[in-house]
Amino acid sequence: MISGREFSLTAKDKKIAISLMVLGVDAIAYGFYQDPTRGWVNLFVNTIYFLSIGMAALFLMSVGYLTGACWWVGMRRVLEAIMTIIPVMGLLMLALYFGAKVLYPWARPEVVALDHVIHAKAGWYNVPFFFARMAVILAVWYGFAAMIRKVSLTQDTAPGPLSTEAVQSHRKLKKISAIFIPVFALTFTLATFEWMMSIEPRWYSTIYAIYNFSALFLHGTAVIALAVIVLRERGYLEGIVNENHTHDLAKIILAFGTFWVCMWVNQYMLIWYSNIPEEVTYFVLRLDRDWIWLFYLNIIINWLVPFGILIIRKSKRSFSVLKRVCILMLVGHWIDLYVQLAPPILKTRSIGLVEVLTSLGFGALFVYVVGTALARRPLLAVNDPRLEESLHHHQ
Repeated sequence: MISGREFSLTAKDKKIAISLMVLGVDAIAYGFYQDPTRGWVNLFVNTIYFLSIGMAALFLMSVGYLTGACWWVGMRRVLEAIMTIIPVMGLLMLALYFGAKVLYPWARPEVVALDHVIHAKAGWYNVPFFFARMAVILAVWYGFAAMIRKVSLTQDTAPGPLSTEAVQSHRKLKKISAIFIPVFALTFTLATFEWMMSIEPRWYSTIYAIYNFSALFLHGTAVIALAVIVLRERGYLEGIVNENHTHDLAKIILAFGTFWVCMWVNQYMLIWYSNIPEEVTYFVLRLDRDWIWLFYLNIIINWLVPFGILIIRKSKRSFSVLKRVCILMLVGHWIDLYVQLAPPILKTRSIGLVEVLTSLGFGALFVYVVGTALARRPLLAVNDPRLEESLHHHQ
């Protein structure tokens, strides 16, 4: 049985990550000093960004268990490690409590008093109740991630992949996943409407949650693919992950990229064409000259370029090509969230060194947390009953 090399963050990796985290903290501090609104927006965008990646790993793992898919088992530990970012970003989401009045108009008493629509929602949209609901949702998500990781650890102690203990652990993981999927559908929809859409409390879109789910799954898969490729390049997954596995990841990226752009077009065209004031103001703001180039760059980076490259079979099976596409899409995910969240809060575009360093700091924190989690467990789930089939996966 192939066991793979045990992973560990090198001293150089840790030094780079810590240095970038320090730069990120400095950038956040400077951003708050220069403009508190800008500082809160940067925290908001980056926290949602990395929380969504953690949830994408949890969702993809649950789907894998429920469908009985085997191809992803060799990279299972990577998904489990990425899930560990959920509680970290969850705490940062709750820290937005202190910036609620900056981010959410309904949290400002003077706005509520003058706007009868927002005032009518005050029973639901008030700071204590809002963050209490947020805490419950985050706790539910973390609870499922912790349960899956705990059962996975139990499976590691089984005497073999076909032993009774290993099979029972696998069945338990399927049951947890079966419960998680509908719970996630409900909680993610509520979270998207509340945490993101309520920054514009008069605006609404019935497909907003579906749009953001497609983005979550699309870009989360891109992060997973990038992590797997980097680990393989360093020799950790050599003989475990091959071009057939990355081919499947690339197909998911291609498929969900197309689904994402369909949701983008549907939301844009239906709202723009109907021209209802409560709805169309969302796009009027983002088509302003200050934001319009980001608005369309979003489509180019997240769909047009990846689609043009990954539609070719050879590109899907090339580690170097797929890695570059995934890096591009990580930038695209940030742009997508920034275009959604920043305009109604900042009013004018503000992207500079502060935003870059803040994002790099968050990225370094992500790498450190995920890398530490990878190092704590065997890199290969040797007692998964489907591992042998995953190792021999081919297209």
